[in-house]
Amino acid sequence: MLAGLPFIQDLKSGEPIVDRTFRHGSRLLSVSTIPVSMENDFFGSVLIIRDVQELQAYEQKLRVALSDKGFVARSTFESIVYKSGEIAHCISIAKKFSQYNASVLIEGESGVGKELFAQGIHNNGILRNGPFVAVNCAALPKSLIESELFGYVEGAFTGSRKGGKAGYFELAHRGTLFLDEIGELPLDVQAQLLRVVQEKEVMRLGDTKIIPVEVRLIAATNKNLVDMVHQGLFRKDLLFRINTLSLYIPPLSERREDIEILAEHFLSYFCGKYNKTIDGFSPKAAACLVSFSYEGNVRELRGLIERAVIISEGTMIRLHDLQSGLKETRAPAEDTGTMTAGFPQALEDMERNHIRRVLDEHNRSMTRTAEALGISRSTLWRKLHELDI
Repeated sequence: MLAGLPFIQDLKSGEPIVDRTFRHGSRLLSVSTIPVSMENDFFGSVLIIRDVQELQAYEQKLRVALSDKGFVARSTFESIVYKSGEIAHCISIAKKFSQYNASVLIEGESGVGKELFAQGIHNNGILRNGPFVAVNCAALPKSLIESELFGYVEGAFTGSRKGGKAGYFELAHRGTLFLDEIGELPLDVQAQLLRVVQEKEVMRLGDTKIIPVEVRLIAATNKNLVDMVHQGLFRKDLLFRINTLSLYIPPLSERREDIEILAEHFLSYFCGKYNKTIDGFSPKAAACLVSFSYEGNVRELRGLIERAVIISEGTMIRLHDLQSGLKETRAPAEDTGTMTAGFPQALEDMERNHIRRVLDEHNRSMTRTAEALGISRSTLWRKLHELDI
């Protein structure tokens, strides 16, 4: 059996062999030998043959175990909260993409949920049992981008970790690498990224050894990469390579029917997180939510609801809870005409401000506030609702 193997002559000579690869049929194998001798007498060698594919699987488990993150995609398409036809269409397209091991480019404004779709594609795809490694390219220091993506060997540069470090591509082996804000990568790193994506192999910084990697790449950006190509800021060949499949997520302002269901979802989540009981939104607060421009998209809506839940002291989120403490007070679009409608509105504002001041003076005690105002508790409750306090 051993006669036809390419390393047989070295085996007879007693010279050690370290991780030499060879093919045996359809399998790629690795061989190492340990010569056995005593007092210059050579007795033979211990032969170790391992399947390279099994070695890679073991190394992948080891990489993840030794890393600081779990590298798990927690979101699925089912966990995306929506009501609009636009997002339903995006999910339908993303589900088709998930069945093919091709690069995907997800485009959309900051905060629309690009990573949610990336996780959904991973969890619905053929590599769902592999790691999901998410990297924010904009957050990586420029001096460390290359070593973080591709890894490095010990002594590759001053301050390098003893024993070296696996890069994100290695950690994502047999899984998905999600590169968020890919437009922030420097041009020289873009060239290296293109080579890795094309050749499916990576070389650590300071090393001469090639490491094969099987990675599904999903990239995301809030920039116009075509314009960046024309400006010489992004490589055209890399753009063609990463946008084999492209998906655009529309901003929240273009799918306002999603606002209500998202607001209810975040309200429920933050009530649980902060141990509060809040039943919903007052009519004016709900109208205000729908009218916002949401430059930060879903991320801004999430933060707005969290803030309102923390501020609210009642069982209903009111307009005051949404606006309190904001640098600029934002009012519902349908209220803009009445905000300056003259004397009746001015009186209402005066009454609202007066009741708020008395509430604060009495630590929001309904009984003492009602007594100070000379009205009953039921009348005070009605006023609070009417004036959206």
